[in-house]
Amino acid sequence: APTILLWVAICAYALFFSAFTIQRHATLNTFAADLSYIDQPMWNTVHGRFLERTLGAVQAPRVAEHLELILLPLSLVYLVWPDVRAMLILQSLALAIGALPVFWIARRTFRGLTAAGQEGVARDNVRAEWLALAFSVAYLLSAPLQAANVADFHADPFVVAPLLFAFWYGTELRWRPMWFWALLVMAAKENLPTLTAMLGLFLICSDPELKASLWHRPLWHWPLRVKLDRAALRSATFHGLALILVSVAWFGIATFAIVAPLARQYYGTDGPFYLSNRFTEFGGAGGSFVAALFSVLREPGRLDYLLYLLRSVGWLPLLAPEYLLLGLPVFLANVLSNFPGQFSGEQHYSAPLVPVLVIAAVYGARRLQRIVERQVPVRLSPMFTNTSAVAVLGAVWLLLWVGSVQIVRGWTPLARPFEWPELTAHHRTLDRLLAQIPGDAAVSASPAVHAHLAHREKIYVFPVVAQATHVLIDVAGVTDMHPNDVRTQVERLIGEEDFGVTDAADGFILLARGETNQVLP
Repeated sequence: APTILLWVAICAYALFFSAFTIQRHATLNTFAADLSYIDQPMWNTVHGRFLERTLGAVQAPRVAEHLELILLPLSLVYLVWPDVRAMLILQSLALAIGALPVFWIARRTFRGLTAAGQEGVARDNVRAEWLALAFSVAYLLSAPLQAANVADFHADPFVVAPLLFAFWYGTELRWRPMWFWALLVMAAKENLPTLTAMLGLFLICSDPELKASLWHRPLWHWPLRVKLDRAALRSATFHGLALILVSVAWFGIATFAIVAPLARQYYGTDGPFYLSNRFTEFGGAGGSFVAALFSVLREPGRLDYLLYLLRSVGWLPLLAPEYLLLGLPVFLANVLSNFPGQFSGEQHYSAPLVPVLVIAAVYGARRLQRIVERQVPVRLSPMFTNTSAVAVLGAVWLLLWVGSVQIVRGWTPLARPFEWPELTAHHRTLDRLLAQIPGDAAVSASPAVHAHLAHREKIYVFPVVAQATHVLIDVAGVTDMHPNDVRTQVERLIGEEDFGVTDAADGFILLARGETNQVLP
């Protein structure tokens, strides 16, 4: 029953968030940043232009901002279905499937804690599966996870399930599948090999053979001489060390040898775009790094972010804080960034932290069970031990906290602020105007309309027009401009730039070069 319910929950999540994100797209709630900025490079890739996108008035590689190799295999979907909705569905599926390794990790963790005899083992296994289901449901109800799911489209959500699988296979000492999933984590984005480096450190620290060997040797015998025999090549220490070396090497190459030169060329930054723009408080000449650090950490929003993350998994990670170290680099990057969205918990930046929080919560709950079992020897009944009681109460505690955060900040019908986007006549009017734009035309479009036109070589964000032959604006929607400025720009295009009105209705204006009509209806 728990396994069946797990797959029901996974399918329900994938179906709901696929439908919800597609509906948000249809109702103009997706934008050039960031849906088009990733969708267009993927579409251009399958048409022979490697991760190329329109940046301002020029064509630039997406790699000038981020190196996201995971986008290359994902872009092949456009050979079958060249529609951005395919990416929204894939993103929901990728996040939903993460509940499976969560289930495996929790089931293994809670098995055999107090079993005695064959009947006790069977009872413990059943309890472990129900507890594992509770953690899987908590994962799927995680508000930070769902926020990443609805924040248009990014590479970060595609690191969640691979990191969970890599942890599972690594702790099972199954090295080949661990490396497969770890390489997917590294391929997601140039800054995310920090997660696999921390996983490698975890494997080294948790290697029982290494700990036993170090424990029985005096300090002056450290470091040990490594003997590369077959046993060593199968050890957690060897693979952990290799994972650290590969992760650090790829982070350095991707960030400083690939992204940084392109960022300097196209953005004019001193280094990688992400590092140069998000942490400026720590790079001031003559300023103290420590003073800047304390100044940043005193801001209340950053502490609120930490409390929000812990609250989203019922505070259980505090009982196993060493597991939180897996996500320390990403957490520090988020909490120290000068971009508020990065520590808001409302965008995609927290997605890589969700698997770490859930793993720490699982082991924190296990630690609580063992403490109770040792410290409170009284058994409630032969069938219902203290551990069983703590398991039930722990699952209830977890789901109550997850549910409370879901009600306040979630993205399902359980949430108070939830609204299903309503498709109106205004949104349906867009289809008529889109049909009048040739598929190979260069277009300038306002941000919300932009995401519906990004499958072309060149597409500019209005008011940039450059080489565009068509301009489509939704003056009734998001334009990122003051209405007076929008009107001035439209009048300039009609009066000075040889544009005319092809069609206009319900707030949409479609202009084309060479069109003779210069009067808005």
